[in-house]
Amino acid sequence: MNMRKIFWVVSSVLCLIASSPIWAKMPTKPEGRVSDFAEMLTESEEAALQDLSERLEKATGAQLAVVTVPELDGLTAEEYANRLFKLWGVGRKGQDDGVLFLVALKEGRARIEVGYGLESVLNDGKVGRILDEAVMPRLKAMNYGEGIQAGAERIAEAVSGNADWGKTVPATSVPTAEEPLPKWLKIAFPLLMGLFVTLGFLSLGAGLRGDWKSVVWGALFGGIPLGLSVLAAPALGFPEVILPIWGLIMAVVGAVFGKRFLARYGGSWRVRVSVGFGGKGRGSGQSGSSGGFGGGSSGGGGAGR
Repeated sequence: MNMRKIFWVVSSVLCLIASSPIWAKMPTKPEGRVSDFAEMLTESEEAALQDLSERLEKATGAQLAVVTVPELDGLTAEEYANRLFKLWGVGRKGQDDGVLFLVALKEGRARIEVGYGLESVLNDGKVGRILDEAVMPRLKAMNYGEGIQAGAERIAEAVSGNADWGKTVPATSVPTAEEPLPKWLKIAFPLLMGLFVTLGFLSLGAGLRGDWKSVVWGALFGGIPLGLSVLAAPALGFPEVILPIWGLIMAVVGAVFGKRFLARYGGSWRVRVSVGFGGKGRGSGQSGSSGGFGGGSSGGGGAGR
């Protein structure tokens, strides 16, 4: 065999070795209980899975690792999950109570790898049903977060014997829409407040001619409704500046024509107005993890799809 043939044979062998699944790249350490290397989860979904895994470990001691990867690098889902399980040591050493839930984006595959210590509660048949019923239909519909969450909840149920893992955190209540205010109220309220502002600020302006009792009375009679109208304006849908501007105009009118008005009517009109609105007239009534695992071993059990 000449040197050229030897070179091509050696080169071909080296290429085969380099492309072999033995050299598949794997993440050397987890990002936490949830390692979303394929970015298939939203932040809230990842947080929910992290919380579920931590609660499961606190309740049972078992460790659940959820992993998404962009691709399997030429390995089967079973090979990849088994190697990753051993590399990370999921589960407590001596207890071997770890579960690794793997989802590969490119291949659309999922695998649940189970440690020796949990094979009695997560046998191959049960793991297969979890994948078939809860995980794969959602992954095929591209509802990745839903599928991974559903699978993790079913795993937690099996390990803990508690069927309420998906109900542990109460759903956020949806606020009911507020009923719109009636149209008549939106019209009547500013008109009524406008009447008070008109009378009050006319009195205030007229009092500037020398009757300080009119100033005080007008400021209270018109100022309080004016403040209420400004506060209520956004809810009722009218501009906040309308009544303040109107009150200023009425004060100017009162100041210009106030002397003539007071000379003719004096203070008696204020008494009649106050009795009409607040007096005892007829019809008024009285009110009264750090990210590491524990060194567990996989039993080789589990199932993939």
